[in-house]
Amino acid sequence: MTKKRNITIIGGGLAGLSLGIALRNHGVSTKVIEAGQYPRHKVCGEFISGVSEESLKDLGIEQLFKDAIRHRNVQWRLGEKVFRRDSLPSDALGISRYALDERLAGEFERIGGELVTDRRVAKLDQKEGVVWSAGRQAEPSKWIGLKAHFDDLELECDLELRLGRGAYVGASRIENGKVNVCGLFQRRKSIQASRTTALVSYVRATGLDSFADRLESSRMDPQSASGVSALAFAKTDKDSDRIQIGDAFAVMPPFTGNGMSLAFESALVAVPFLKQYGEASMNWQETVRKTQKALKEAFGFRLHVSRYLHPWIHSRFGQNAFFTLSKARLVPFQTLLRQVR
Repeated sequence: MTKKRNITIIGGGLAGLSLGIALRNHGVSTKVIEAGQYPRHKVCGEFISGVSEESLKDLGIEQLFKDAIRHRNVQWRLGEKVFRRDSLPSDALGISRYALDERLAGEFERIGGELVTDRRVAKLDQKEGVVWSAGRQAEPSKWIGLKAHFDDLELECDLELRLGRGAYVGASRIENGKVNVCGLFQRRKSIQASRTTALVSYVRATGLDSFADRLESSRMDPQSASGVSALAFAKTDKDSDRIQIGDAFAVMPPFTGNGMSLAFESALVAVPFLKQYGEASMNWQETVRKTQKALKEAFGFRLHVSRYLHPWIHSRFGQNAFFTLSKARLVPFQTLLRQVR
């Protein structure tokens, strides 16, 4: 009788834990190694758009979203001017990473997964049966991501999206009446702010003064304030000897993709091949090759589109063009959403 093999997942974020849960539900012995602890706040839009309920069910995690906020309407602003309102093709889900990571970790352990926290693994330690899901690749970048949760912040739409000078800011409701505000900004050396003041400082510096005033009039949860830099968008690791999922595979820019959805979807793509490896019906080299091919087929077009659209969302010329064409209803917004989701 052939002995079954174990899978080790490096990184216990959305992708790693979702993959671990799916493999455990298929009877595969699985360990997840996470450098941090749960629960934790992370820079994230906390707006899950694009992944289907069927996919969440196939991963075995659909029950974790039963109380998630349902979102459908989107409002776009350039500075203070509303220039577009749209409905998403399907409901999006609003839930914080603080709550979701903790739920995923608990479910993974409940069904017999081995979860190791506070342990960092070097990327050079790659071995057979190891999946890399430890987040984005750190590269020199002009971008900084900032997020925080606010109480008493009224929204006009389920998702408010604002374009500022070198900035893209989204606001949407999550659990417990809070609103998650998350932005991507071009770094400004002139801003020397603390962790809890950086977001509002950047929002104001990019010309979104009215929104900055609203944020200052609301109550920020200081523990939720987070930041991240060294962001490399839409780039995949060209190494051919490892399986990488989630942000380790590629970081999707705002609007042109949804990082939370990519995390779940990339985990789902990898499940059948890793299941066969765990059952000893496929060797590791073939598992890596087939998984990499499936990931490229699943996300290649989306990554290509994002590389083209991302600069338009942040450059002044691109924002003005987007504003003008949208006002004239010449931007095929629904088509773009379907292509990049």
